Amino acid sequence: MTEDVKSGEEYLFEITAFLITSAKRCLGPDAMYGSGRLVQTMNLLSHLPEYAPELEGNSLLLAVRDFVDGDPHWWQEEKLGPFIDRLSEELLKIMKQRMAEV
Repeated sequence: MTEDVKSGEEYLFEITAFLITSAKRCLGPDAMYGSGRLVQTMNLLSHLPEYAPELEGNSLLLAVRDFVDGDPHWWQEEKLGPFIDRLSEELLKIMKQRMAEV
């Protein structure tokens, strides 16, 4: 049985999906640190194409970069929660598109 080989772009998308859904599940007064760290990780991942030019820009990660770079207080729950909700909705749209292409 052969395994399907994933492209770097597909692998990066899977990491992004994992981080978005993890951040969504971590929201709450005791979990803000975890959500913030996951968003910071996505921000770091958004720079991968600078180091691996074969990777294309990922719209979800670029949205995270804009969010984090655009507000020094991005980590506050009243800002982070709605952002993760929007990111989750966008992830769902992209996943549906990808499933339709298969």
